[in-house]
Amino acid sequence: MKVRFVVPVVLAACFSHLTLAETIFPAVDCVIVPSKTVDISAAVSGVIKTLYAERSGVVRNGELLAELDSRVEQANVELSRVRAAMSAEISAEEVNLKYDRLQSRRVNDLKQKNLTSVQNKDEAARLEKVTYWRLKQAKDTLRTRQFELARAMAHLEEKKVYSPLDGVVAQVYKTEGEYIEDQPVMRLVQLNPLHVEAVLPMEHYGQVQNNMLGGVFSELAPNNELQAKVIIIDPVGDTASGTFGVRLTIDNPENKIPAGMKCVLKLNSSIPDQTVEVQSNTGAVSAAPPAVKTHTIDKEPKYSDVNSQLVSKAELLIPNNQPTQKELVVVNELPVNADVLQAYSFGPFKDESILLNAAEVLTKHGYVFTRRVEDLSVIKGYLVLLAEGYEQSKRQLMMEFGQRGVNGMMILPRRSYNGRLSFGAYNGPEMANNRQKSLTGKGIRSEVITRRQEKASLWLDVDEIAGSRVATMLDQITDVYN
Repeated sequence: MKVRFVVPVVLAACFSHLTLAETIFPAVDCVIVPSKTVDISAAVSGVIKTLYAERSGVVRNGELLAELDSRVEQANVELSRVRAAMSAEISAEEVNLKYDRLQSRRVNDLKQKNLTSVQNKDEAARLEKVTYWRLKQAKDTLRTRQFELARAMAHLEEKKVYSPLDGVVAQVYKTEGEYIEDQPVMRLVQLNPLHVEAVLPMEHYGQVQNNMLGGVFSELAPNNELQAKVIIIDPVGDTASGTFGVRLTIDNPENKIPAGMKCVLKLNSSIPDQTVEVQSNTGAVSAAPPAVKTHTIDKEPKYSDVNSQLVSKAELLIPNNQPTQKELVVVNELPVNADVLQAYSFGPFKDESILLNAAEVLTKHGYVFTRRVEDLSVIKGYLVLLAEGYEQSKRQLMMEFGQRGVNGMMILPRRSYNGRLSFGAYNGPEMANNRQKSLTGKGIRSEVITRRQEKASLWLDVDEIAGSRVATMLDQITDVYN
């Protein structure tokens, strides 16, 4: 009698821990499929000029796969590029505006002396304003042409087909010379990672969880177990079959595992421990039992309630065996270099031809810019002139100063310096001051005048350019000078 009761008790003790600790899932059929399948086509219709990929070829994200015939679009780009570099109208209006402003000032001076009529003054002001708005219209026209160039380049880019993912060409539908309108050119599949599609009995719904691991045995290698992880659990089951679907993912970094195979899935009830050891200035949180609470600190920095330390954006994991005393864990975010768009001016350019070459470089990269001219007053040198207040004529003064041992004198033209007596022109202020001191020692009053030359400075102002692109564009524009 004792033996008859001992066996059931022992069996119950052996299997009781399976019922309480884990759920035994049945082995079910499954299929291994690509994680992504994309039928790619061109954005516009046209005749296929070149195919750069073939079936089973490995492609990378952003790689050029096909190109349509684009001779018309290329011609439009070249035409728009030439039109966007046409700035002769702006140069002409700038000259007109400069003259009209000078003329307006002259008429105002005459009006203040009552040497001209109010009508002439108003007419000069009107011409100046009209020329100003003509110059602005010319700049707006150039800006519009730059946008037209960007549009033409976008139309040209639509004739090219690029890969949207890292994967393999599964099928090529069209060949070179065929006309396409809305048909796909080729099919791409992504094999890393792979997806495993399976169905489980409805009685196990609620027992399957995300990130749960499972063993996958493919028909190609039935004795080789592949590790898979649950990523999707269908919220709606199939009434007819009494099942629900799950999707798992398998890492396939070298594309060694082919897709399109049957397989058998055996789920495990365990979930991998994802607790990560975090180092901090107050201690470390090492590998611990599964976390029971997770939250993300707000994006804006805040001050914590422990020692008033600054807490940046971080993940706080609190294990279920955490002591009651709070512990502050700070994880610093890596700095992010934001590529901020900014305005930038390229120049100055020494002549119009170099500016046009630089404008072509900017236009080629799709940047919108404005041509700007600055009138600069450049110091050309220094003159030592006779001071005002002498009653003798310039000739008499030259004879008198010559007797004192002064040489290098000349009478300047009336149109430039009102016919004043000059004691020489000098490149630097030091030499001019020395000359003035020498004249003062001989009883001659003089003054140093700065010679200036008006010079136009040419610039290209870009409205928006990424900070990381400025150095690259400077290098390309600098090559224009060489």
